[in-house]
Amino acid sequence: MIYFGVYWLILIIFLFVYIISRIEKFKNLRKSVDDVGILVFIFLSSLLLISIITKDPLQILGIEIPMELQWLASLLISGFGAWKFYLNPLKKKVYDMDREVGEVKTSVNNVEKNVNIILDKCLTEKKKNKN
Repeated sequence: MIYFGVYWLILIIFLFVYIISRIEKFKNLRKSVDDVGILVFIFLSSLLLISIITKDPLQILGIEIPMELQWLASLLISGFGAWKFYLNPLKKKVYDMDREVGEVKTSVNNVEKNVNIILDKCLTEKKKNKN
C-alpha cells in the first residue's frame, strides 16, 4: 500500500497544481508544470512498476478495489501523462523542425539557382571578352 499510496498522492498533488496553473493562467507555473511534467510521470511510472511487482494494492477507507482495476487505471493515467508531457510536445517539435528543414532546403535551392545564374553571366562575359 505504500508505493501505490505514494503514487496516487503525488498524482493528485500534481493534477491539482496542473489544474490551478491552467485556471489561474500563471505563465511561470504553467511553463514549470509543462517542463517538470515528464519527470513527474517517469517517477510515477517507476512507483507504479514497483507497486505492481510487489503486489501492493490500495485500500480506501477499508474498501478494497480489485488490484487489476487499480493497476489498469494507473497504467492508463501514466500513459496519458507520458503522451501529454512527452510525446505530444515531441511531435510538435518534429513538425517545427520539419518545417524549418523545408525552409532551409528552399533557401539552399534559391542560392544554388542564383549562383548558377551568376556563373552563367560570368562565363558569357568571359566568352565575349575573348572574342
